[in-house]
Amino acid sequence: MYCFLRRKEEAENVRNFFDSTGLNDENTIFILQNIIIMLELLFFLVFLVGLLMKMLHLPWHTIVMAIGLSAMMIFYVMKLINGKPGRIRNAGWLGLATVSWLIFFLSEVKFMGGTLILMGLALFVSILSLLMTLREPGALSPGRIFVLLAALFLSASTSWMELHTRYYVFNIHFSPSVWSDYLTLDKYSWFLYKDKKYDEALVINGKAWDAAKAVGAIEYIPTVEEHQEAIKKRTWGSYELEP
Repeated sequence: MYCFLRRKEEAENVRNFFDSTGLNDENTIFILQNIIIMLELLFFLVFLVGLLMKMLHLPWHTIVMAIGLSAMMIFYVMKLINGKPGRIRNAGWLGLATVSWLIFFLSEVKFMGGTLILMGLALFVSILSLLMTLREPGALSPGRIFVLLAALFLSASTSWMELHTRYYVFNIHFSPSVWSDYLTLDKYSWFLYKDKKYDEALVINGKAWDAAKAVGAIEYIPTVEEHQEAIKKRTWGSYELEP
């Protein structure tokens, strides 16, 4: 009974949403309602595909993830702008909070700068969204709350990982071919060094040297050797090359 009433309320909100355009025929509203749901799922799937590409070490993964997040952001902002008070606007607020945490997650996975600022922004948007949804009429969708909490958990658990563990999970673990990529291995040794895993860093540095030699990247071997000396002397200050 509750599911029926909730579905009926959602249909009513969608009907109100399209009243101004004259698209208030029952069949049209039903079709548009399902299109909206499919679009939302499509945008989220685009983001997940980009994440999968990242874990498989495929090119263009950042662009795919950014497209998915941008589409979701626009989608939820449009819900807030055009939606009448009720479940549609609640969905917009909860979706906006979810996207803010996924943006923070992306920054952690890509080791971008300004992660603390993005985390603070995500917290602010989440608190604002919670306050705004409490002002809106209608019940909150348990499914959307679950997705928001899942995004929050994913972001938090990733943030709590040690640097070398995070890099290994999202760049190496699911892509065995990476063990022949000297750039990725060299950067992995950097994160091991940052986490004070000096012995492991030297081992991976050696693998990076072997990989560079195997593919004939003679020009990069001196860089790997410099990093090896820096690991031994504990003087490795920064890593500037991007794999």
